[in-house]
Amino acid sequence: NNEAVVFDVAASRKLSESLFVYSNVGSSFRSPNVDDLGTLGIVDFRFELPQYGLEPEYSLNKELGFKWKSDRAMATVCAYHNQLSGIISRVKSPTDSLQGYPVYAKQNVGESEIWGAECDLQMLIGKKSQVKAGAFFTVGDNLTMQEPMRRIPPAMLHAEWVYRPNKQWQFVLAMYGAKSQQR
Repeated sequence: NNEAVVFDVAASRKLSESLFVYSNVGSSFRSPNVDDLGTLGIVDFRFELPQYGLEPEYSLNKELGFKWKSDRAMATVCAYHNQLSGIISRVKSPTDSLQGYPVYAKQNVGESEIWGAECDLQMLIGKKSQVKAGAFFTVGDNLTMQEPMRRIPPAMLHAEWVYRPNKQWQFVLAMYGAKSQQR
C-alpha cells in the first residue's frame, strides 16, 4: 500500500572548483519484526504478550553538508535531523502481572527526533601514506516520554595513518575514542 512507499531526494551544487554543498531528504520505514509481533513469555524480568496489530515505524531524515576535494585531500562536514514516528515500544499494563512479573505489550506509541553532525577528512602524505580522521556527535530525544532517546551513541572520533610500502603490504595505526554517555 502507499504507506510502504518511501522517497529520497538529493541535490548538489558546485560552489567553487573544490567546494560543493549538498542536501538530502528521505523517508523510510521499519516494519515490525518477529520479536515485535510474537514475543510471548518471560524476557528480562517481565512477561511479554504478542502484539499483532503493530504498524511500521516511519522516519523523515534531512541532511545538509559541504564537501571539499583537492588532488591530495578531501573533507566532508554535515548536519542532519531525523524525525521518527510510530516508534514501537514496550508498554507496561497498569494492572496485570503474571507469576509476579509485570506484563508488557509492544505498541506504536513513540515520537522522537535525532540531531547530529559528522566530519571526515582524508589526506595523502607522500606517495605511500595517507591520514584519515572523522568524528560524529548525535543527540536524540524521545518527545513522547520527554526524555533522552535510548541507544544513541556518544560522541566518537577516529584517526588512522595508513602506510603502503608496496602492493603486498599495508600498515595501519588507528586510534578510536568515545565520550562517556551521560544522557
